[in-house]
Amino acid sequence: MELSSRVIQSMHSENTERIGNVIGQNMQGHEVLELIGDLGGGKTTFVRGIAKGLGSSSHVTSPTFKITNRYEFPAGHSHTSGELAHFDLYRLNEAGVIGEEINEALHEPNVVMVLEWAHTVRDVLPQERLTIEFVATDHNIRMLKFSWPSSLDYLMRNVT
Repeated sequence: MELSSRVIQSMHSENTERIGNVIGQNMQGHEVLELIGDLGGGKTTFVRGIAKGLGSSSHVTSPTFKITNRYEFPAGHSHTSGELAHFDLYRLNEAGVIGEEINEALHEPNVVMVLEWAHTVRDVLPQERLTIEFVATDHNIRMLKFSWPSSLDYLMRNVT
């Protein structure tokens, strides 16, 4: 599968959240995103933006110790109501029962999934996913490296 790619420089956390917000607004309700990056790289800030873009009023926090946080979102201009499932698999050495939970969530029609540290479940993830790598280049500056198949071009509409 051929992938498109784009690199965007984010100068501060508000910009990272704004980029996530635009992608959230573009979502149709059954997307999978894989976030790659070091601790403190801006991944949860990005997910906060996605939740806002989907119309969720929930307070988004890192699920590092809980593994999964779920946030409801209302019907929007391009999606029906649903749930944002945010997984942080940093503490897992193997997929185990979480792999089964992820596999089940992949078959739920109105669940948007965002996964951090997904290397332990990569064999469960669909090839059709948006992957974002967060690279810190300075104290507040991040390079966001996006890659996606053409079927997900709509997610990157108006992302700058």
